[in-house]
Amino acid sequence: MTINLHPDLEAALHAAAEASGVTEEEFIHAALEEKLCEEHHSGFDSPEIEDAWMKEISRRTEEIDSGQVVGIPAEQVFAGIRQMLRERRAAS
Repeated sequence: MTINLHPDLEAALHAAAEASGVTEEEFIHAALEEKLCEEHHSGFDSPEIEDAWMKEISRRTEEIDSGQVVGIPAEQVFAGIRQMLRERRAAS
């Protein structure tokens, strides 16, 4: 599919993709997936769900603070995501 973008938007897309270490197509794909997830989950806003998330956040924070679990550096996580996107793209 070919999309014609305004030159300013195209430059911003190129810069964002380059900064993320992915192709422009991969960047757009990831952004669309994120937007779809946001829209899908926006219907779940309620006090009960908010409370459940706060409890989950507290539980995870306690696990990290106690040393029970070790966090993964964001750089490592993003590198893994970029690799996964490349593999998906190569497979399709």
